[in-house]
Amino acid sequence: MPSRISAVILAAGLSRRMGNEDKLFLPYKGSSIVGHVIDQVGASQVFEVIVVTSPLLKTQVGQLKDHSSRAFTTVINDDFQEGMTTSIQQGVRSCAGESEGWMICLGDMPETSTAEYDYILDQYSIAYSADPKVIAVPYYLEKKGNPIVFSTAYRPGILTNPYREGCKQIVQTHHAHVVKVHMDTDHVLTDIDTKEDYRRLS
Repeated sequence: MPSRISAVILAAGLSRRMGNEDKLFLPYKGSSIVGHVIDQVGASQVFEVIVVTSPLLKTQVGQLKDHSSRAFTTVINDDFQEGMTTSIQQGVRSCAGESEGWMICLGDMPETSTAEYDYILDQYSIAYSADPKVIAVPYYLEKKGNPIVFSTAYRPGILTNPYREGCKQIVQTHHAHVVKVHMDTDHVLTDIDTKEDYRRLS
């Protein structure tokens, strides 16, 4: 079973629906939204943590290293305005050569806990033993969430993916290899896009 899963945290968004504030750096549990995500992912069993950000946010993301409980690598995506896929591609390119898979995480989902990341990774590893092309997708009440874990078998497809808003088409095309990971909470569904979303955070 794979033991070297790289986490790619996407933190290059424009926060268009948040007004003048950048959602990733809003205060949350003694840190910021993205800082908390980095800490929760970093405390999981992942092999390494790659944070993909934009040139506009590189200084702020870099400052998180002073307070993060886990070392992480910052990668700058100069093409971030062209869509989420470019950040995923940049993150995958930047992962260590010995990486055996990628957990693609969103930087604006602070409610997902380390235990939940580990559960998804455990289910991926179990499925991988029977199918080296597995894709693990978390679900809550039949709704698909994030993060998604990809086998390295999908590296060529991810790096040549022409769709700008993520890897949805790759998942759909390889549905026979998808393992649904059923979660006990809706944390894998809840991202922060608006001020109302932020206010409802616990």
